[in-house]
Amino acid sequence: NEITDSAYEVTRDIEGMFIQEMIPGGTEIAMGIFNDANYGKMLMLGLGGIFVEVIKDVVFWPATINTEEALYLIEQLKFKKIVEGIRGNIPVHKPWLAEVISKLGALAIHFDEIEEMDINPLSVNHDGQDSFILDGRIRIKS
Repeated sequence: NEITDSAYEVTRDIEGMFIQEMIPGGTEIAMGIFNDANYGKMLMLGLGGIFVEVIKDVVFWPATINTEEALYLIEQLKFKKIVEGIRGNIPVHKPWLAEVISKLGALAIHFDEIEEMDINPLSVNHDGQDSFILDGRIRIKS
């Protein structure tokens, strides 16, 4: 009641609420797939959340990516120190992230009806466990 009462004072137009448990902190990653006219299905990887918009640290690779290539792709990020756990932050489990990247590429290859997909952010924990997609969008061919 305290929450709805205080919200009502501000908006006077509340119909309900959605309450969700807090997601444990993790490193935010952005990734996606799209179709390039020259190269076909491509994969994008970068730092997620506001980082992708502010520092634009993203790298691209054909969607036919395997886990070894995905590990290489992670290493190409200019701000990979954030992924590696700079200043006491827990590092991302790179093999787990590489597997997710390669599976996203496989999804793009096997489902041609997917025109593009954006995942931003994927909150990645140090061991891959308790990692969550916090926002995503898929565009399907019509």
